[in-house]
Amino acid sequence: MQVAPNRIRIPDLVVLRPGTQRSILTEPPLLTIEILSPDDTYTDLEERCQDYLAMGVKTMWIVDPKSRTGRSCVGNAWTSSNRLEVPGTPIFVDLPTLFSQIDTQAQNG
Repeated sequence: MQVAPNRIRIPDLVVLRPGTQRSILTEPPLLTIEILSPDDTYTDLEERCQDYLAMGVKTMWIVDPKSRTGRSCVGNAWTSSNRLEVPGTPIFVDLPTLFSQIDTQAQNG
């Protein structure tokens, strides 16, 4: 995603609005999702999210697989939640269900 004239960011996941997409996104996606890795720092994460907000992204999710928690940012308001949602859409993720399904697949896999 081109978040500024001289800056490109690559989120872990994006949810796009319907329509033709360019190879480098210049319009804000419906949702960006960052999945924390062990080497992520709070400062790096904050900088990425500020870039997404400046680009016009309205909803961001941060998922921490280690603690199995999530945070959602809608506008400038961050909230912790087990259910991450995109306001005005049917899009959501229930984190306990998601992690339970991952555990089941790992046990059966």
